[in-house]
Amino acid sequence: MKKLVLINIITLLSASFCAAQVDEDGFSSKIAPDNTLLKPGEKYTNVLKFIEFDDNYDYAYSVFETEAGDTVTLYHNDPIDGKYKGQLLEVTWEIGTYYEAGESEKEYYHEHLISFEVK
Repeated sequence: MKKLVLINIITLLSASFCAAQVDEDGFSSKIAPDNTLLKPGEKYTNVLKFIEFDDNYDYAYSVFETEAGDTVTLYHNDPIDGKYKGQLLEVTWEIGTYYEAGESEKEYYHEHLISFEVK
């Protein structure tokens, strides 16, 4: 029972952080809910509230909050200084291609931070 509860919690946390979704029409994201036809390689700009940076996994990422209050992550390599915590940032991002660690190296898509400016 404890194992099942832990698996459910991990699944819920993963779903809340993996914002890019793929369907037959293209990509969608909690970051840009009005734009349901996101395309890899195209740049998008949104204002997001910076929460934290984390580099303890295969890909470093930052956690943000959208205007709607959703928590989302954007992968990137360069750390964002903790002094920006709680501040609104104008974020430029794109749909990036990533590979799951392990033998299969399964391809998946996730939002990738290109740059940011303090608002």
